Amino acid sequence: MSGGSFIKKTYVFLIIILIINSSRYLTYLIEGNNSLYYISMFILNIIGLVVILISLLFNKK
Repeated sequence: MSGGSFIKKTYVFLIIILIINSSRYLTYLIEGNNSLYYISMFILNIIGLVVILISLLFNKK
């Protein structure tokens, strides 16, 4: 297994986890639970997703 393939698989795994977590916290917010915890975790997951996608775009060879 080459290093590039492992990194790509790690990015895909991380994106899937961030999407699942973001959707989970979004459902809590849609249900009306406006806890600061759920709001902050949703925002942090979205920021993490954006950072990963930007790093994927800029690290293409």
